[in-house]
Amino acid sequence: MKSRTTLSHFFVLVLMLSAALVLSACQPAATPETITVVETVMVTEIVEGEPVEVVITTTAPNGNPAVEEPAAEAPNTTLPPIGEATPPVDNFFQDYGLNPYVDTYEDHLSTFAIDVDTASYSVARRYVNDGLLPPAEAIRPEEFINSFEQGYPTPPDVAFGIYADGAPSPFANDGTHLIRIGIQGYEIPEWQRKPASLTFVIDVSGSMDMENRLELVKRS
Repeated sequence: MKSRTTLSHFFVLVLMLSAALVLSACQPAATPETITVVETVMVTEIVEGEPVEVVITTTAPNGNPAVEEPAAEAPNTTLPPIGEATPPVDNFFQDYGLNPYVDTYEDHLSTFAIDVDTASYSVARRYVNDGLLPPAEAIRPEEFINSFEQGYPTPPDVAFGIYADGAPSPFANDGTHLIRIGIQGYEIPEWQRKPASLTFVIDVSGSMDMENRLELVKRS
């Protein structure tokens, strides 16, 4: 009787193990995480100075949609090749030449004018941004210098301050020194400026009907 009971227990145990094996076989096999492609975008990037088309793919795990974020508009950093852009129409520049070199041993007296213009740098920058080389006669070094902050202190209680420094000339070993003279005018705080009444006179003749003239005024 005891052996018969033990045998029945053995058969029960075998049945339980078989059922467990069958259930485990019915379970779906573990699969790697699935990736769902949500969006594919073609963008242009600059690599070593050249535009390159790059595919950016947005994915989401297990089929869940990705959180959509507003895509930042890529800045237009590509410029047309030098020489292929269309030069501005009717732009003329006067070539005033260069002042001759004056040896200070012969004439140590000098006068100079104060130039506060900055237009030459703006014109050259526009040409370069359009993929063009600016005309040589449009380049005026003094106006390039004026376009950048030189760091001179603002003079207190006077119209302008004069700043000078010098050093031995690297071009001669005869005791010649080079001197730089800088002039900084006073500045009026905005709250101290008087109200201004501005009147704009706009030329609407046929010669102004160009992209960089009247059309530029309209866009501005």
